[in-house]
Amino acid sequence: MTERDIIVVVNGRFHGFDLARELHKKGRLQKLITSYPSSVAIEYGIPRAYISTLLPFEVLKRIFLKFPSKYRRFLLLLQKILFDLYVSLTIPMTARIVVGWSSSSLFTFRRLRKHNPKCTLILERGSTHIQYQNLLLGKIYQELNHHFYSDPGLIIERELIEYELADRIFLPTEFCKNTFIDYDVPDNKVHVVPYGVNFGEFSPKIEARNTSDSTFTIINVGGLKFRKGSHVLMKALEILNADNVNFNFIHAGKVDPEMADKCYNKSNAKYMGHIPQRQLVKIYNQASLFVLPSFEEGLAMVQLQALACHLPIITTENAGGKELSNYDNVTIIKDITPRILANQIKDLMDGTICKISPSRCIARSDWSWEAYATRFLSASDDNY
Repeated sequence: MTERDIIVVVNGRFHGFDLARELHKKGRLQKLITSYPSSVAIEYGIPRAYISTLLPFEVLKRIFLKFPSKYRRFLLLLQKILFDLYVSLTIPMTARIVVGWSSSSLFTFRRLRKHNPKCTLILERGSTHIQYQNLLLGKIYQELNHHFYSDPGLIIERELIEYELADRIFLPTEFCKNTFIDYDVPDNKVHVVPYGVNFGEFSPKIEARNTSDSTFTIINVGGLKFRKGSHVLMKALEILNADNVNFNFIHAGKVDPEMADKCYNKSNAKYMGHIPQRQLVKIYNQASLFVLPSFEEGLAMVQLQALACHLPIITTENAGGKELSNYDNVTIIKDITPRILANQIKDLMDGTICKISPSRCIARSDWSWEAYATRFLSASDDNY
């Protein structure tokens, strides 16, 4: 019988609940330790007996998120430190494999390394190397004449030590991995483990797209922020409008304050705010094209959701485009400029939906969460 030997520690949710569920199915999950309520984890299919919830830390985080940016980043750092400290004092020292998320795992990894040196420590990082990330975003904000609140020095220092302590660092894309290599993290420590998507929640419903309607609908899901190239997308929409292109635009997600005066606010634009994940499928299936021109990202899971709905997407290598480049309905732009993006959208507007072949879309066998868990175990366990 397979040993339940993997503890997943996640300050929040991220894709940790999907990972824990699939590890449980494979008989490998020992415990999920999370700041989220156990009721949420149970909804993901994880039995209550395998959940340890540290809810006060999530409450603290939600309170801190209400503060202005210049204070919030330090308060969130404090929350991460307190969560990590508590976990480090309560996690079983007999664990064989522990998975922790970057910036919330230093004390836990350090104590496990001291008291259980045989324990395999896996660090999950959902984006680029923290120093690369801060350098790139600083340049973008400077070009846009906006002040960039970089990560506090202490959080950068914590992450760098986590990189050293970890036996393996799991990243979602080759783009992310290359930034670690550029900062001299050993190649054999860094593993690319792309995420998955829930095909049960996200699937195509072509009839919902009303293909008889001549209006082409462009969709963007997630936060509107400079990091995600949202300002480029807004200017591209302005170009399309000036060129008398007939289209609608829908955004689902939060609009960051930095983007408040840069949004495309014509009558053919609709900003829906936060949409629960299980309702997003309706938005995808009303759209003609998904666009995400990110400058810095991991593997944006909203792209996988759109692709699972057989929606064509325009993305960048920085957002995980390389991992998706083999699919016909994925277009990658290398120069992230408004004119290039607008031209690419125009090129895709001629009967795009009708030309998509299901056989050329992402497959459940490659991109389900079960497939992700198999990739995860293969990279984490030499004997798997």
